[in-house]
Amino acid sequence: MMAVNHVTYQGRLTKDPELETTQSGINHITFRLAWNKKVKEIEKKCFLECTAWRQLAETISKYCTKGQEIIVEGELNTDEWDKDGQHYSKIVLAVDKFHFCGKKDPGTDDADKKDDFIRPVMTPTSSDDLPF
Repeated sequence: MMAVNHVTYQGRLTKDPELETTQSGINHITFRLAWNKKVKEIEKKCFLECTAWRQLAETISKYCTKGQEIIVEGELNTDEWDKDGQHYSKIVLAVDKFHFCGKKDPGTDDADKKDDFIRPVMTPTSSDDLPF
């Protein structure tokens, strides 16, 4: 039986991603996303560790900063290791796509700055202005 393992998360970066390079010269980053959810009156803070490789890692490290809201897509994996006789594991998202979302600059207020993603629609003033 084949299982589908594709998830999408939206959250904010908990710190600036730092690009690292393996000994064989492959670029990668590890970063954490944070989001919260409220159930009745209880607010829960959630965190997910994410990894990205190669060109995607370079792009995320170049254009994303702490507090920025992004959407990540990928596959959940379990990292396992032993240390001091104890077995540990954690869930990590292997990112294969990401998208910008939210405000361009998390430090600005929407009321003070027009959203650059919204473009005004040109409305013709007469039927002579129509292209058809």
